[in-house]
Amino acid sequence: MLLYIFFYLFIAQTEGRKLPNDDKFPSPRIVILGATGVGKSSLANVLRGRHKNFDGEGFKSGCFKVQSHLDPVTKETCPDRGYWLGNSSLPEFTIIDTPGFGDDLVKEEKTIENLVSVLKNDIKYVHLFVIAFKQTDNRMTHALRSMLSLFEKMFGNHFWKNAVLEATHWNYAENSIRLRESAHPKITEDFWTNEFNRVLKNNFEVETSIPSVFIDTFYDPDNPEEVRNLRRYF
Repeated sequence: MLLYIFFYLFIAQTEGRKLPNDDKFPSPRIVILGATGVGKSSLANVLRGRHKNFDGEGFKSGCFKVQSHLDPVTKETCPDRGYWLGNSSLPEFTIIDTPGFGDDLVKEEKTIENLVSVLKNDIKYVHLFVIAFKQTDNRMTHALRSMLSLFEKMFGNHFWKNAVLEATHWNYAENSIRLRESAHPKITEDFWTNEFNRVLKNNFEVETSIPSVFIDTFYDPDNPEEVRNLRRYF
């Protein structure tokens, strides 16, 4: 329930207080970061209350659009406002979809510049950074490392204090669980969290452990166990 708790704690702590541009970008403001193909847009759509395979209608540059191929779809940094999980009884918030990053630093330099420009000049205030990795990721791309380093320089240690890790494609079907448990060592949620914290601490100035969530946006709605594990975070 980590993201759910964050949402409610933020609303409770800031009730009656508004940022100068809250009318355009309601708080809290959540940015989703990660490499190409990890599932950032699917996660953004689910948090926003849309179908995980939303076709991006109404957005430019492929923002919030989900396709099955591995080529990058989202080309620019795009904010969207709406109700948490689509529940109109809850306050609005802002979700920000960002392009994926691979290994071509030169090619993606403008992408990073656009991301920084939108956050600095338009959004201005960010409350939570969700850094997404595939469950099977065992490395950090050069471009993603460069981008995280840039954010660390921009926001200092506050960046890491306002970050959460997301393990995408962490499926809770029986066979997926069996495969993780048969690995050596076993790939548990604690193991995954500790490993990525170790990688981040080796590469950046991270002083405390970053919490993690395991949201599988491609869960099977007919599988009670998969639904139960999804709801842990909502």
